Amino acid sequence: MADIKQKCRRSGVEFMVDERDQKFYEENGLSLPSLCPDERQLRRMSWRNERNFYHRKCDACGKQIISIYHADSSYTVYCNDCWWSDKWNALDFGLDVDLGKSFFEQMHELQLKVPRLALYQKNSQNSDYTNHSENNKDCYMTVDTARGQDIFYSKWMINCQDCVDCYNIEDCQLCYEDQYQVTGFRNIYNFFSDFSTESAFLYGCTNCTSCFMCSNLQRKEYCVRNEQMTREQYAEFMGEIDLGSYEVLMGFLREYKEMIKNAPKRAGLLIMCEDCEGDCMMKCKNVLDSFDVIESRDCRYCYEAGHMNDCYDVYESAFECERQYECHGCNRGKFLKFASVSYDMNSSDYVDICHNSHDLFGCVGLRHKKFCVLNKQYSEEEYEELRAKLIEHMGDEWGEFFPARFSPFAYNETIAQEYYPLSQEQAEARGYGWKEENEDQGFQGEAYELPDHVKDTPNDVCEKILKCEQTGKFYKIVPRELAIYRKLGVALPRTCLDQRYLDRLALRNYRRLWDWQCTKCSKDIRAPYVPGSGQTVYCQECFRDLKYA
Repeated sequence: MADIKQKCRRSGVEFMVDERDQKFYEENGLSLPSLCPDERQLRRMSWRNERNFYHRKCDACGKQIISIYHADSSYTVYCNDCWWSDKWNALDFGLDVDLGKSFFEQMHELQLKVPRLALYQKNSQNSDYTNHSENNKDCYMTVDTARGQDIFYSKWMINCQDCVDCYNIEDCQLCYEDQYQVTGFRNIYNFFSDFSTESAFLYGCTNCTSCFMCSNLQRKEYCVRNEQMTREQYAEFMGEIDLGSYEVLMGFLREYKEMIKNAPKRAGLLIMCEDCEGDCMMKCKNVLDSFDVIESRDCRYCYEAGHMNDCYDVYESAFECERQYECHGCNRGKFLKFASVSYDMNSSDYVDICHNSHDLFGCVGLRHKKFCVLNKQYSEEEYEELRAKLIEHMGDEWGEFFPARFSPFAYNETIAQEYYPLSQEQAEARGYGWKEENEDQGFQGEAYELPDHVKDTPNDVCEKILKCEQTGKFYKIVPRELAIYRKLGVALPRTCLDQRYLDRLALRNYRRLWDWQCTKCSKDIRAPYVPGSGQTVYCQECFRDLKYA
């Protein structure tokens, strides 16, 4: 079967649909995609607001709540207690199918009527400012987190405690500004460094203890700048530096960024993977063009996902997922197409915030239901007949995810803006919404300047309003956050949480692969580095020989 060249109807970029892709689309009754992989990913991301929180009232009980929907949103929003209660029934909002109208128009009408969850969070204590998270305690301004305690300003955290400003770490404690790390304790600015303890400024290291400013080391102890020291020499070196000073900390951070830039790179971080291409994957087999994926097989174009089989074009789904296509945030979903934040679903198409159901088409907010179309109940025979009619009626719309113009969020509220940034004019030209920032910059309180050293920072800093040195936005330090800085002996941040988040993103690789040649053996490879960037990039085999020599 020959490869087919497609032209993206949005960007005009040409992309290839190979034999593997064609087989997947054919088996699932789908035509070839009309958008390139990037545009498909952007569309899914435009339906996900992770980090923007607002004060508003629950439209059911009237109490003041925190929500990802601002007070002026045109959507009906319930607090979690009301949404999950038996006091309302999503079937009451059902619509009759109108074959004279666009399916997406009818779906959008239903989405505007059915109440939406204020936040995606379950079984958490004192963690009001968390989203897409569950089973947390005392967490604040944190998303994509499970089984965590005392975590602040972080994302994708599993089984962690006492962490600030981290991303994608698991089984870690007392960590600050760490990314992509499994099992760590008392670390500061570690990146791609699993099983590391009491270390700082590590990149690409594994099983290291008491190391400082090192890259690509394996099973080392008492190293500084990749040089071996004795225990006494290391203690003497660490006694002469003080990361509690902001000036000192920033000096080492600048050195760290240069070290990362110059360190040898592999063609994607692939740990215990077989026949995979992408970056930041672990325990995967036959997964291509995917990023931040764990324990999956036979997948393609998947991002920040895990535990999946035979899935294409998926973002943020995990746990026993199978045959998902064009889905966003659908945990434990099987045989799903065009679904958004719908858990424990089976054999359904075009579902939005539905749970524990199967055989739904074009439904919103249903729980424990089957054989429904546009939130109306049918018999199994009626359902199958109506579903077939709707698919025929949709024409070219069938096979497309929900249009971004119908997203409940403005484009700059969503994660799409982080990976595919647009100006307001560009977003509006595409038909997307835009929300002006509403932060009160008229604060007239007394200006407060943080001391250089954490030891000189008084307790009442938590009562002060601080101003970001880069953006001018206001931010605060909360008491439990301050306690972690003191435990680690690290200086307090001078920038707001949004800027710190963007600074972390800037350290990560692109979520795109380019053609390269291995620096050592000249083998053709694909890697997440821009050609001509001056990087030293090795194929997996040569990098393994280099690191474990």
